[in-house]
Formats: sequence, C-alpha cells, structure tokens
Amino acid sequence: MAVTIAIALITVIDDIYDVYGTLDELELFTAAVERWDIHYALNHLPDYMKLWFFALYNFVNEFAYYVLKQQDFDMLRSIKNSWLGLIQAGLVEAKWYHSKYTPTLGEFLENGLVSIAGPIVTMSAYLSGTNPIIQKELEFLESNPDFVRWSCKIFRLQDDLGTSSDEIQRGDVPKSIQCYMHETGASEEVAREHIKDMMRQMWKKVNAYRADKDSPLSQNTVDFMLNLVRMSHFMYLHGDGHGAQNQETMDVASTWLFQPMPLEDKHMAFTAPKADEFPECSFS
Repeated sequence: MAVTIAIALITVIDDIYDVYGTLDELELFTAAVERWDIHYALNHLPDYMKLWFFALYNFVNEFAYYVLKQQDFDMLRSIKNSWLGLIQAGLVEAKWYHSKYTPTLGEFLENGLVSIAGPIVTMSAYLSGTNPIIQKELEFLESNPDFVRWSCKIFRLQDDLGTSSDEIQRGDVPKSIQCYMHETGASEEVAREHIKDMMRQMWKKVNAYRADKDSPLSQNTVDFMLNLVRMSHFMYLHGDGHGAQNQETMDVASTWLFQPMPLEDKHMAFTAPKADEFPECSFS
C-alpha cells in the first residue's frame, strides 16, 4: 500500500514540476518541504499546492509511524529526505527548462536518476516489505550505492525512450536523448541507439552485482530492485499510457483487470520479450 500511495504522489509531483507550477511556485514548494513546516506551507503556498503539501506531509508521517510501530525504527528523517531529494531534482529540471539550458548527458543522468523516483520507490518498498529491517542493509541503501544508481539510471533511460518525444512536444526539459543530440550533434536515431547501448552496459553491471555473493543486500532486496527496473522496460515500451494514451497500454490494462484468464486452455503459452525490447534484462 505504501508503494502504491508513493507512486500516486510521485505522479502528482511530476505534473506540478514539469507542467503546472511556475518557477516561483516550485521554489516556494521546495522550501516548504525543506522546512517541513505546516504553518509555512499555509502562509506561503498557492491553494492547489497547500492541498498537495498536506497529502505528502500526512503520508510521510503516517508511513514513519507505521514503521516505528511495526519495527521500532525511527525513519521519519530518512523518508522525508528521500522525498526532498525528488523535489529538489524536479526543481533543478524546472530551472533548466525556464533558463532554456540543455545539460550534458552526464549532468542530466546524475539528476535524472533521482527525478525518476527510483530511490523513493526503493526506500518505500524496502521499509514496507522487509521484516525485520536490517540496519546494515538500510545503511547501504541510504548510501546511494552503485547498484541502486545503475538501476535508477536504467529506469530513467527507459522512461526517456518511451516518453520523451511526447513530453518535449508538451513543453518539458530535454531528456537524455535530446541532451546527447545537443552535446554531440547526433541524429535522434543515433542518440536512441546510444541510449539503448548505455542500458545494455548498465544491465551487465546490475546482473554482475546480482551474482556477487559478498553483497550486503539480501536476495529479496536485490530482487525488488531488479523488479523495479524490469517493470520500467514493460511500462515504457509503448510510452507510459497516461501522458499520451495508446491502444497497447489500454489493451494490457484491460486484459489484466477485466478479461478472465482461461487456465484450462492447453494452448496458452508465455511469449518471451524480444531481446531488443528488453536489452540484457535477466528474467530468470
């Protein structure tokens, strides 16, 4: 449940920072989260942001209360800081957009691995799904290790491959593809191939880490990180389905939610994804 609510809130943040908020409003909202002060939020934020600040404030505090009650871990500061990191990353991208600045691919990815919300989803999934919480694992995840960074970068790049064209048309900060094109003078086709190759190389690193028996992370923790990255390949294969609706995503949702699965059908078979759709992605 915590992960579901977090993803819903992340979607709202993304819309506010990418589309609806003015730069002045975004700076005020970021300051309110930094202060974590209800009174400051009520006195300084526009009405539509007050509602969303209350939603975030209540969720973070309730989630921290749940973890404290269930596992005797005080995680309020860590949970709040993970959300603050996402919001600060969104403000960086908003400033790029309003100043018409195109970052290098390296600059974009350093910020983008946070703005894609991978660290928040990781923290939420770990705290809500791990029992007992292991101090060593928690400290390792909070240190932003390479394994988490690689996973979040794959997530970011797959998102860009699926959604950047529509987002640029709506008016959004340049994504990884456009950053590489601006930096190198490459065509969009060449840039997309470069991004796919980057993902392949990162998948090799992620899979090598998965096989490392000296990792401080349990197999369950590694698996939910891998599942996040695997999900991104599926989710953004035809766009994200809500920023720009498409029939493929609608068909998948309809099949999962409304169409019965005939388990007795002997002719049913699982069709493996094509290698070029899920580069270097291990599904075993």
